[in-house]
Amino acid sequence: MSEFESDTCENIPRDAVVTAIDYADGQRFALHRHNRGQFAYAACGVITVFTDQGNWVVPPQRAIWVPAGVPHEMSMNGPVTLLNTYIREPASVRLGLPAHCQVFGISPLLHQLLIQATDIPALYDETRREGLLMNLLLHEIAEMPPLSLNAPLPGEPRLARACRTLLEQPSLDIGIDDMAR
Repeated sequence: MSEFESDTCENIPRDAVVTAIDYADGQRFALHRHNRGQFAYAACGVITVFTDQGNWVVPPQRAIWVPAGVPHEMSMNGPVTLLNTYIREPASVRLGLPAHCQVFGISPLLHQLLIQATDIPALYDETRREGLLMNLLLHEIAEMPPLSLNAPLPGEPRLARACRTLLEQPSLDIGIDDMAR
């Protein structure tokens, strides 16, 4: 599996670049954004994504689409193997991917394409097998069924903090007033 940071793929002249990275339980990424859309597939483990618009829980064998430029935080619950497909914005528009975050189901074909794509070099030949596989991967992503795994956050800041605390630790034994501080 290839491992490199998303920053290294931002300027690669291909519509899609796939990375695979293993993360430890509890690993978190502070608020950040990408110049490309991020299709994050949790091959194993659970990821949670926070934005100003809501919170998404991504179970194993599911994925979340985070459009280009959307500020988000991400946390790993359990050991997570994350297969990220970073998609240039013109390609995401052409494919009809949503302009908001969305969790998706994953077909067996897409699962296999993602695994195969981790071995494809970032500067693949678009006219040969590797390029055709990446093109099929993009089209398969666009066909996946959306799942309702979103918990919108309230606009009031103290209530939003309390909801976030509860979502991050649902079994937490703490009063609502303490959560909002």
